[in-house]
Amino acid sequence: MHNNKLIIVFVFMSIVIAQSEQQSHTDTEILFVFAIVSVICCISLICICFCLVYFIRYVGFGKEGVRSGSFAASIMDPNTSKGSYFAYAQSVGATGYYV
Repeated sequence: MHNNKLIIVFVFMSIVIAQSEQQSHTDTEILFVFAIVSVICCISLICICFCLVYFIRYVGFGKEGVRSGSFAASIMDPNTSKGSYFAYAQSVGATGYYV
């Protein structure tokens, strides 16, 4: 009878150890997937930033200023103020940086 209790305890401990090993393996997989998703998100963000700079330059905000005949020239206001979206887009088009 005493041996049966020992066997039950041994089986129970084996199940607990197996579940804890499985859980730690699952945590490792979750961290691995999280790391992959984080890297993909960072790469995507960098690509989006580069694409936005090229798009801003494409619509007419160039390195030398607003291109004549472009979309940017058509929406240009003579009273463009410092800090406006138009000025910000021109700054990004001229420098290539999000300042």
